[in-house]
Amino acid sequence: MVRPEPRARSRFLVAAIVIAAGAVGALSFGALRFASKRNLAAGSDRGADQGAVTLALALQPGSTASFVGYVVKSSSGNVLTSGSIAVVDPKAALSADVALPPGKGHVVTVFSSTNDDGRRADWHIGTRTFDVVPGQNARLDFGRVTVGTPARAASGPRRLDDATTAANGSGAATGALSKTLGDDAQSSCQACEFAREQGKCDPDFLSARSDSPPSWGCGTLATPRERASCAALLHCMNVADCAREGSPFLRCFCGASPLQACVAGQGVTGDCIAQYADAAESAGGPAKGAPMAELARYLALVGTNPRNPVGLADNIKECAVLAHCEACNGL
Repeated sequence: MVRPEPRARSRFLVAAIVIAAGAVGALSFGALRFASKRNLAAGSDRGADQGAVTLALALQPGSTASFVGYVVKSSSGNVLTSGSIAVVDPKAALSADVALPPGKGHVVTVFSSTNDDGRRADWHIGTRTFDVVPGQNARLDFGRVTVGTPARAASGPRRLDDATTAANGSGAATGALSKTLGDDAQSSCQACEFAREQGKCDPDFLSARSDSPPSWGCGTLATPRERASCAALLHCMNVADCAREGSPFLRCFCGASPLQACVAGQGVTGDCIAQYADAAESAGGPAKGAPMAELARYLALVGTNPRNPVGLADNIKECAVLAHCEACNGL
């Protein structure tokens, strides 16, 4: 099922108007660490005051997924546990029994990732709400799910920068990212952001493709250069720590320049100007060396469009701030 695009496009227009008007709020950045927890077999190591949930699903034939991950949050949004299930045999049913404290309105988000010919994509399988009763086991069966496009087993590189190097023969654009774009960081960030779902964390804003289940991240962009420039821009935002308050565009590109002056190309001092310029050029925007005002106007127009490397990187970072996804700082 393909998601209807008019809804996302209307959001792009509204967001562009908001940027142009300067109506950008400040968000505080909290802390969330995605840590792998061990799965507890039903009935083992479970105290009398605990219950459990069984997560069950099966993959459609031909899936290239190597794991299925999950994050469980309380009704108040606190992370209770997280972990993953290795996909040893894609044809076999998958399940995990997870011990949890009792409570109503727990929320589990299940996700996975695929790697087809070096192109990495993360997938949201589903989100369910359930209750935990002490001493009892709740069962959540997600049925048979489709993760990615059925294809031959992937044998390409597992990291985005390695994939880009294989595609265009040069790792210069992403060489600095080799230690930070690990599978764990991407999967953890994706799971945390999909668990929020509001605002910029709506899956429509976090992928360049309209997929069901929704995909996620810079790896969904169309070309190797767009994927590399998106990842490099996101990495700069994290290393410079420039987007903890306000929008990534204002803090990481404009810097100390007020919005109106920034859009006019005046006094731009952000930490990620070069990365914004490269991302813009990779998507057919102003060429490097173009007047700052031309670049700034282009960035303001595409700043929320997930089909553009600028907009996708901005959306991922803004969602990470909104949802307090500390795992995304590792990208």
